[in-house]
Amino acid sequence: MKRKSSILIDYRVTGFILIFFIFAVLLSGCFISKGTEDRSSSRVPWEERWGIYLLDSKTQKLSLVYSSREKIDYLHLSSDGTRFSFSKFIGGNELENAEICVLDVDGSGCRQLTENDLWDVYPRWSPDGESILFLAFRDKDMDIYIMDTQGSNVRKFYDSGSHDADIDWKQSKITFTSESCIWIMDRDGNNPIKITDPPRAGEQGNSV
Repeated sequence: MKRKSSILIDYRVTGFILIFFIFAVLLSGCFISKGTEDRSSSRVPWEERWGIYLLDSKTQKLSLVYSSREKIDYLHLSSDGTRFSFSKFIGGNELENAEICVLDVDGSGCRQLTENDLWDVYPRWSPDGESILFLAFRDKDMDIYIMDTQGSNVRKFYDSGSHDADIDWKQSKITFTSESCIWIMDRDGNNPIKITDPPRAGEQGNSV
């Protein structure tokens, strides 16, 4: 499955950013790096290779919230604006090292929700903030799973029979992609409807 481009920054090749959030977590948890001063002539305060940043839209001040040596990915903000979810490579750089984590936007309450040898990525908060959808490679392909915000009650939510990807959850509808097409379904996982059908979908250069 083609993975989407990330908003994470490698400090060795990037001197500045013009984005709202970048994110990071440390192995099995997080450490806070608030108020960090620049360590070089770069305009971006930094410590390790990956970081979460907050940009003040009025003052344009950029502040470092988290820093990590290890890659994290797929940051998502809860609908009430109080918590992040993301996937984190823990204990290695292979796909099976990716786990789902959450943290509060003030830098507290970091928790690792999944712990296994499977590929867990792309977490998305439910509109009410009580559940998290995510993608996991637990059977023959990537399927959509759901769990509560404490990491319990994990179960398969939807399986199209092919690789599922690019999930999003807005009010009463969930969108996702499968076989290079965009689908929409009810919030309970029923009534999936394919809304795009590109010709020769899936061929190189013709995927959604």
